[in-house]
Amino acid sequence: MPVYEYKCKACGKVFDVLTSFNNLDKKAACEFCGSKRTVKLISGFAFKSEGKMSSSSKSCTTCSATSCSTCK
Repeated sequence: MPVYEYKCKACGKVFDVLTSFNNLDKKAACEFCGSKRTVKLISGFAFKSEGKMSSSSKSCTTCSATSCSTCK
């Protein structure tokens, strides 16, 4: 199942939801405040090819590191 990133319009927090493609049309409730005023975000992705890590963005969405090798 894919993981989708959402932002809550009520409290402004960003959270992840693991859901099936069948539930994509359902609004995700904010895990912080419970509001259903949420929007799905377009997230970066990473992939591994020939032992090297590649990313669609300069850093992770959850930290300010410039390399995912420094994330824990």
